Amino acid sequence: MTGKITRSGYGRAAVAGDYADVHTTLWLYDENTPGGRGTEIWTSGGTRPFQFMLDSGQVIRGWDLGVACMLVGETRELTIPPELGYGARGKPPVPPNATLLFEIELVKLTSSAAPES
Repeated sequence: MTGKITRSGYGRAAVAGDYADVHTTLWLYDENTPGGRGTEIWTSGGTRPFQFMLDSGQVIRGWDLGVACMLVGETRELTIPPELGYGARGKPPVPPNATLLFEIELVKLTSSAAPES
């Protein structure tokens, strides 16, 4: 898996158990296209952010690894191999054994820790 920060963020880093709100676009990785952006599969652009809890199994492992340590406002481009994505089974419209390319912007980070008394 590879990750590249395309826009810096601020504040504390995302950690396991945090709720992350992200805007994202998914492409099938294609080494023959500019930036590896093959067929666009899905985007959350223009809609409300997608929320998930880091390291809870709600998303593919590549997301948990790639979003960990991101800062609010940061944008990363993640290239995720099949074993950290949807694997040999795929998940339509993602075909089996597909390498994925995500652009992820962390728009909000909420701690799941209970407030201290």
